[in-house]
Amino acid sequence: MMNIKKLKNLANKSYSIADAGQVTLKIEAGEKAETIVNQLQDYFGRNEDQQTVRLIFEDGKIGLLQRDDLYALANEGTRGIGDSDGSKLPGMPDVELIELCCKKEGCAQILLDIRYDSNDPTFCKLHPTTKMEPCNET
Repeated sequence: MMNIKKLKNLANKSYSIADAGQVTLKIEAGEKAETIVNQLQDYFGRNEDQQTVRLIFEDGKIGLLQRDDLYALANEGTRGIGDSDGSKLPGMPDVELIELCCKKEGCAQILLDIRYDSNDPTFCKLHPTTKMEPCNET
């Protein structure tokens, strides 16, 4: 069974916060490992050149997850009737990751999140006074 501990073990690579352009995913308390893995698979599928994602876990542990390591988790999720149809369970939201970018000129920091609220912004780790905003907005 897939769990957050397995994800942490795979994301045990060292990193530097100054790694320009490193994409980051914050994992909040209560998020299911299977949902996170599905989101990351979708993200890597849409971004062929991206090889790693920095993961920040609720307990503060930080690591890099490589694209190839994610493949090890691809078949660990539960499967049931209708999964091959791509059907959704009633009442379950269809969650997509939002790419948030630092708008400071020359900064390549990207943060993946499941929500964006301009009234409660996330700030760039390299530029603490600069808000992270959806990358597709100018």
